[in-house]
This record gives sequence, C-alpha cells and structure tokens, in this order.
Amino acid sequence: MDLMHKRKVLIFFVSLISILRTLSAIMTEKIKKTIDFISIILVFALTGSSTAILSGVIMNAFGAQPWTFKYIVGYLLFIFPLYQALTLIYAAIFGKFNWFFSRQKKIVGHIRKFSKKVFVPETE
Repeated sequence: MDLMHKRKVLIFFVSLISILRTLSAIMTEKIKKTIDFISIILVFALTGSSTAILSGVIMNAFGAQPWTFKYIVGYLLFIFPLYQALTLIYAAIFGKFNWFFSRQKKIVGHIRKFSKKVFVPETE
C-alpha cells in the first residue's frame, strides 16, 4: 500500500468516526426531516473528500515526509483547521451552518479544556 493510499485511508476513518459521532447526535436530537439528515451527511462527505485531496497537496508542498515530526505538526496546524473551515463552508452551502457551528464550538471547548490540563502547569 503506497503512502498516498495510507493517508486517504486514515482520513477516511477519521471522517467515519466524525460521521458516526454526528449520527448519534442526530438520533438524540431527532432531526425531523430526511433532507436535513441527507444534507448533514453530504457536508461530511464533501468535507472529508476535499480534505483528503488538499492534505496531500499541502503536505507535499511543505516537503513533509509522512509520520515525521514535521508532518504531524504540519497536519495539526494546517489540515485540522482546514477540515473545520471546509465543514463550515459546505454547511453554509447546504443551509446547516448554525448546526455545524454549534458543534464546532463544543469541539473547540473540549480541545481548550484538554490543552489546559496537559500543557498548563497547575499553580499552588
């Protein structure tokens, strides 16, 4: 399996996990219209596909070899925010911006809480 294929498989599974989490949120919120459900799934599909394509281009432009420190840092600094931005762009196109934006605020809150636990030393 070549490197590009491994990258696409990894992004596929990350997207799949994100979709499954969203599906569980959808089921608990009981989205009433089938079109809402379909538009949410389309946003995730388009975002995942676009990110998979663009991540290869971006990481190759920086000359980062896969699974090196430079690659991982570049991925976290560029690809993760790219995924979030593309999600909101596609969500706006499909009329689901508010729904996705509320979820992204929660994600950012969880990341901040985690980073404070890990990176900020406790003071006494």
